[in-house]
Amino acid sequence: DATKPDEKPVDDEAAAKESAVTEAKPDSAKQNFDVLIAVMPSSLTEPQMVNFLEYVKAGKPTLIFDDPCPFVFQNQSGLAMAPRLPKPGGGNQMFGGGAPPEQKADGGELTALMKLLNVSWQYDQIVYDRNNPHSEFATLPPEYIFVSRSGYKEGVEGPFSPDSKISQNLQDLVMLYPGTIVDRAGRSEQEFIPLLKTSNESGLLPWEKFTSQAGFNPFSQGGTEINPNPRRSDDGKTHILAAQIRNKSSETPLNVVLCSDIDMITDWFFLERNRGNLEVKFDNVTFVLNAVDALASDETFISLRSRRQSLRTLKFVENRTSALRTSLNKEEKNAQEELDARLKKAEEDLRAEIKKISEDETLDPRSKDTQLQQKEQQVNRRLKLESETLERQLNSKVRKSGLEMKREIRRIENTVRIVACIIPIILPICFGMLFLGLRNLAENQSINPNRRKG
Repeated sequence: DATKPDEKPVDDEAAAKESAVTEAKPDSAKQNFDVLIAVMPSSLTEPQMVNFLEYVKAGKPTLIFDDPCPFVFQNQSGLAMAPRLPKPGGGNQMFGGGAPPEQKADGGELTALMKLLNVSWQYDQIVYDRNNPHSEFATLPPEYIFVSRSGYKEGVEGPFSPDSKISQNLQDLVMLYPGTIVDRAGRSEQEFIPLLKTSNESGLLPWEKFTSQAGFNPFSQGGTEINPNPRRSDDGKTHILAAQIRNKSSETPLNVVLCSDIDMITDWFFLERNRGNLEVKFDNVTFVLNAVDALASDETFISLRSRRQSLRTLKFVENRTSALRTSLNKEEKNAQEELDARLKKAEEDLRAEIKKISEDETLDPRSKDTQLQQKEQQVNRRLKLESETLERQLNSKVRKSGLEMKREIRRIENTVRIVACIIPIILPICFGMLFLGLRNLAENQSINPNRRKG
């Protein structure tokens, strides 16, 4: 059994395995399932969270999906489902109607659950990853994380853990604006397996950077929106996106798989798995089904389900594109530093003007206060305008560098395609000419010298 919102693609997958999908009741304390799939437990109220914690504490198999930025599930109110934001209330809140929203347990931070699992998870922080081995998705921002075996050298630890059957045979996954998981350690009897990780071309973004306030729209309820161009700064570390947590002790028995993204289990991935319209075969559904089977201690189909053809990529293309991405990251970082320096100088110059007025002894206090207030407003307007202008210049520069990088990647790929088409043609021609020459030479040698003319 599993709990999940009523989604037909999930029901179809369960039916194929002859499994029953039942919706759990968070207000009920005593429930038993083969595997409980908990989506966005950060939205639970305090009584519901108590029931959920009791269930997990009992060591029952639980697959947890939560997300600091539920990107796909945006509505007219923007990121209304985000753990940091309060629950939407009933009725039309704009005009004061409807009941007040219920309070989330721990304010949406999942403090009690993370303490129970002995891990850290920031409810208002996401991770991005610049490593994108799929050129057909090159236009997507780094917050679309492609967890892929492509681009990793032999002997280098990849993004999929080989220590768990859930992830050891996966090839490609995609996650949208996910969070990160950190093991607190300290429990000798507990096993923590990082199932999915980013590359070291990644970094973290706090809430203030990856979101922005929506402008007024009479047809929407405003709210919080995604910032399409946040200021990114790589930290050179790998970040854990999903983990398996097991504890066989009698005090804190745990059997949990924790994933920091819910966008990876939307209907689209289940439908695309059956249609196969994309060249890249994403293993999102396989990951979910493997996790369910592993938690249920039924690993019969995991190896069979995960088995598929592994396509090798061209190291030459990967090395060149990786160098281009590194160059782009450096340019973006330099542009950001230049922007910060220019903004700092502009602010210092404008503040100096205010200081000049405040130190002017020829002005009476009332005139000085009036001029200071006017100058303060003027300074803030000019500073805001200067900031917006420099921000546009930065975005334009980064966008231009990104387009140049994508053109260069396409040029490299086209060159490889042309060479791949020409070489198979040239080689047979060369061999044909060689054999023709050898044949003519053999024929000439077999002719009697007395019969040759000239």
